[in-house]
Amino acid sequence: MPEDFNENVIYKHDDNLLFISNDYYLDLDKKANDKLDKQEIISISSQERAQENNDSEVNSGQNESKGVIEEAFTLADPEYSFLDKLYQNALDKKLYYKKEDLYNLHISIKTSPLTIISGMSGTGKTKMAQLYAETLGLELEEEYVILPISPSYTEPDDLLGYLNTMNGIYTPAETGLVDLLVEASRERNSDKIYMVIFDEMNLSQVEHWFSPFISLLELDEDERKLRLYNKNNTCHNRSKYPASIPIGDNVIFIGTVNIDETTKDFSDRLLDRANVIIPNKLRFTDIKDQLENDELKGVNGNGKNYDNINNFNEWRKEPEDPINIMTKEELELLDRLHNVMNRVDAQKGVSFRIIKNIAKYLVNRPKNGDNTYLISRGDAFDIQIKQRVLTKIKGHQQQYGRLIGTINPDSAGDKIEESKIYEILDSDLAQAISDFERTTNELRRKAKEMYFNGYAT
Repeated sequence: MPEDFNENVIYKHDDNLLFISNDYYLDLDKKANDKLDKQEIISISSQERAQENNDSEVNSGQNESKGVIEEAFTLADPEYSFLDKLYQNALDKKLYYKKEDLYNLHISIKTSPLTIISGMSGTGKTKMAQLYAETLGLELEEEYVILPISPSYTEPDDLLGYLNTMNGIYTPAETGLVDLLVEASRERNSDKIYMVIFDEMNLSQVEHWFSPFISLLELDEDERKLRLYNKNNTCHNRSKYPASIPIGDNVIFIGTVNIDETTKDFSDRLLDRANVIIPNKLRFTDIKDQLENDELKGVNGNGKNYDNINNFNEWRKEPEDPINIMTKEELELLDRLHNVMNRVDAQKGVSFRIIKNIAKYLVNRPKNGDNTYLISRGDAFDIQIKQRVLTKIKGHQQQYGRLIGTINPDSAGDKIEESKIYEILDSDLAQAISDFERTTNELRRKAKEMYFNGYAT
């Protein structure tokens, strides 16, 4: 035991039973992990493992020693244990996602009040959100709900319900959202995680029915109160449905969307507050390789639940000063992107809110048990430019054509022509930060749309 152990004992029953604070326990746990002789574990397979960059996920061969290493790392890091369980649950349920997409989902949920999962139909967007909830240990209809959004939703009452002023009875909507939020706000449930999944959330204009939440989710926890009705009105079932509901950090909001002719665009106001992730569709041959190479270890071997918000909050990190988190090169790149966007549309650009959210994403990257980031800084920055900046660049060729560029299908290759954004991403400054493969591919998609339709989404 460390020298200061006796000083931190709150109560001693006898030599075999001592009480310490939770904070000191976490400090002891960190010290114990620091003392773990990882070199002894890693040396088992050091000859077989491929050399990787220090800031990337470590890939080892499929051998007996890999199981020893992963088991030791899982025991040492609860967050890595959760992510491993998330991936194993996906395989168990015959859901096939890239590990990076699962890591991205996890970081986005940790750092954003709203996470939106986008992409083509049939790629498992709702299943991905549900997989995350179930890996946390949440029960459907008890701790998490899936709310299909109707095209008829035009105002918050459609989602929440209303107070009938004629009889003084509050009538909740059939969505069940209010009942879940009331339950989550009860003091006895303050340490439990709850999740709301808005399915096909852009079938109706999101800013209309979701408007009360857009501003609330940016406020500090003690200021987030969702008003159901005026507190001065008569409500005979006020004990069950109070005039306002506190929205705590223990409530997670996720939405799924398709982008096609049947759906509505998002406003920049909403995009500023959300991470929009687009999971990759794996090639079918890659799925077969994944099943052959990734042994399904059996998710029942780890029966731990992660539904306690206090444990979840230990994984969250809040940067004291977002500007100091970013390098000068990263800030210079964001300044350049802001300038070209702002010249085209004075209402668009890279706001301080975006800087803050990118910084939160960077510091919240989880690590493997050997202290290696599961997503490198360059890849993380690329992901955030795609999810935080490029989502705001959409519109007609007359206004945004020079910003996005076009791709001529008759020319060789997929080179983006006359694109101010691509010129910045291809510059020496940008390439020293990241290869920006993900952002460039998304820009390429927009450029093809611009060529064929004269409009990019």
